Parts: sequence; C-alpha cells; structure tokens
Amino acid sequence: MEIAKEERLRPDLIYLLERGLTGYHLLFDDELIAEALYGDEEQIKEDGEKYNDLLNDAVRKLISARSVGEARDLVENLPRPVARLFAYIYFQAIQRSLDKKSATLH
Repeated sequence: MEIAKEERLRPDLIYLLERGLTGYHLLFDDELIAEALYGDEEQIKEDGEKYNDLLNDAVRKLISARSVGEARDLVENLPRPVARLFAYIYFQAIQRSLDKKSATLH
C-alpha cells in the first residue's frame, strides 16, 4: 500500500512547526527571516496579491516535499518576494499560535 505524499511529510511539517514555536526556523535563512519580520508590511501584502498563484504552488510543493532539506531548498529557490511572503505568513501563524497558548482563560 502506497502512502500519500501529504502523509509522508506530515511528521516533518509537525516537526517544523514545533521547532518554529521554540525559535528554530529551519526553512529560512537569517536574511529572509529579517525581511519577513521587519519588511514593509504593505509591500508584503501587495506581493501577496501579485504572487498569489506562485505562493499557492509553492505551498503545494512544500507539502509534497520528502524532507526538511528538500523543503528548505524549495524556499531558497523561490522568487524572493514569494519566499518573503511565505516566511511572513509562517511567522504570522507562529505568532497566532503563541498568542493562543498564552491566552488566559476565565
């Protein structure tokens, strides 16, 4: 029985997200992280509209990547605005997750 590609990466995706929550961002180099965190948010949003199809294609490829290394190579080879946009979205998801973990329940 063949395992679907999405299932093969599932443990790696979970690993990437867990590492991201602890501050280790394995898909991105330091420069890309800085661009995503400190870049012009309006420009990043404009890039989102302009490169939406390329971003969606990149996400599909990342999901089907066979390893973290392959996923990192994919990000490194994306056009820079698409890579920056992907990193920006990734960090937004990390922030939301951290916000939920630190929320006080009443």
